[in-house]
Amino acid sequence: MSFVFVLFGSTGDLSTKRLIPAFYELMTFYNVQDFKILAVSRRDLTSEQYCNEIYKFYKTVNKKVNKEIWNKFSSKIQYFKADFTDNKSMDLLGERIKTMKSDNFLYYLATLPHNYENIINMIRRHSLNKQKTGWKRIILEKPFGFNLRSAIRINNTLSKAFDEDQIYRIDHYLAKEAIENVLSFRFSNVLLDGLLNNYFVDHVQITALETSGIEERGKFYDKTGAIKDMVQSHLLQLMTYITMDNPEEYSAIKIRKAKIKLLNSINKFGFFNTKKNVLRAQYKGYTKENGVDNHSETETYTAMKFFINNSRWKGIPFYVRTGKKLKEKHTLIYINFKKTLFSGLNGIKANAVVFRIYPNNDIDIEFNTKKPGDLFNVTQAKFNFCHSCLFGDNTVKDYTFLLNEVIKGDLMLFSSWDEVKTEWKVIDNIPKHWGEIYSYDKNTFGPKEADEFIKKDGREWYL
Repeated sequence: MSFVFVLFGSTGDLSTKRLIPAFYELMTFYNVQDFKILAVSRRDLTSEQYCNEIYKFYKTVNKKVNKEIWNKFSSKIQYFKADFTDNKSMDLLGERIKTMKSDNFLYYLATLPHNYENIINMIRRHSLNKQKTGWKRIILEKPFGFNLRSAIRINNTLSKAFDEDQIYRIDHYLAKEAIENVLSFRFSNVLLDGLLNNYFVDHVQITALETSGIEERGKFYDKTGAIKDMVQSHLLQLMTYITMDNPEEYSAIKIRKAKIKLLNSINKFGFFNTKKNVLRAQYKGYTKENGVDNHSETETYTAMKFFINNSRWKGIPFYVRTGKKLKEKHTLIYINFKKTLFSGLNGIKANAVVFRIYPNNDIDIEFNTKKPGDLFNVTQAKFNFCHSCLFGDNTVKDYTFLLNEVIKGDLMLFSSWDEVKTEWKVIDNIPKHWGEIYSYDKNTFGPKEADEFIKKDGREWYL
């Protein structure tokens, strides 16, 4: 099946570090061969110069890159200079796309959201979204807008050009093997899913700690912050995976329906519960970063407490935290169960299940067992599933996997508009009711106030 991949924003970090390398890997992992790439950006480059720049970066991160395969791959790439804010430039691009002979087109908007409307309107104006033959699909990166209002505006523009089944809202977290393990472990094993309710669970923690800062994204990040960048998309999606009801069928329609039902049950944040359940902080030196306002109060760290208002989870707190410039990089889901009737005895700890998403794709089950000797001389032990130990280090990278799913036309791992809209509804009012913003030193685990945030409930962070 031949197709054309039109990449808007082809000189940005996402395209250079993830998307173009992912297409190279599609040739090796999935034997995808019959395609052309039209790389579009504002820089004045020839196709040869563009490919040389990509190759120069890629060989620094992939020492095993095959020069012969790369040459074959780069021969499929053509570069086109266009300014997304200029209609004349965009119309020239539209005419250029029309000359590319294929029935199938995949458009990837690897640009800032404020460019979406002009790009989508150009596609529509030149009838590049029509499906007389073949397929036309579009991919958009998160965040989908900056608030509910902007997301609705973008979606209104998008829905005039594309049907919902043509739209792929990408969240690369959902392509990680460990995330898929959450669903498979829950719904293919009676061992766990029957225990995931308010009768057995004490609380759940969803953590995404990053050692990196904002890198070259200062202007973008300063308008976004940790809650909109991470919580609204990645971490709410992780919450749905661990809490949604059994979808009964492993299909995009059923899984999306189960996730939307769960998202609609999450508490919304008004004045009082924002003050009580949302903590924000900023690493020292953030306002000196390139592109950041000198007086910025954008959060680079947040800790939040959610509740899910349904019969299964009512009353159980979900602690979510994420931050940048921290001491270690970890992403995990920690499920802490209630203590047993013997919890007053020395050594008895609560059971727990830990889904480790990064750096290890592991699952830990923490339980109690007796030491030799007295009956209640108890210690904690652990069952561990190690993905690399069992399957080796053969995991396909997330963007490679997701692009292959788009080419196949499978919407399973992509967010629907109803999901995105509901995620925004959950957090949209938070900035209206901000409390104090704290600060923290780089290379720590965040502000000391975050420890107090969970300690006041008689709990502590897993890490």
